[in-house]
Amino acid sequence: MAALVRIVSSPAREDAGDDRRRSFVREAVVLAVVLVALVASVWNSWGGERRAIARLDPPTRAAVLARTLEDLRSVCLRPDAAHPASWCRQQAEFALSFDECDAACRAAAREVLRVPTR
Repeated sequence: MAALVRIVSSPAREDAGDDRRRSFVREAVVLAVVLVALVASVWNSWGGERRAIARLDPPTRAAVLARTLEDLRSVCLRPDAAHPASWCRQQAEFALSFDECDAACRAAAREVLRVPTR
């Protein structure tokens, strides 16, 4: 009789194991989809500023870069000027994201980025 009970109860245990495996696979697939969506979102946001700059028409792009360089030189590179270092670093990185940023532009931006912040 005990052998009969063991035989009858075995398929129930196998079904429970199958259910656990299916549940694990489902959870793994959901996790993978969430991770892929997260990576895609981060990847998209990293290139967003550069793509926005590329979409600007050339005169507007030149004006934005000129204004950014003017700010770098008049605010960030003056030793007597009080300026927020984080803002200056953001402006320097922004200037470097322009394809039109020439050697003088790169030198000004790198000078700002070279200055250590507290």
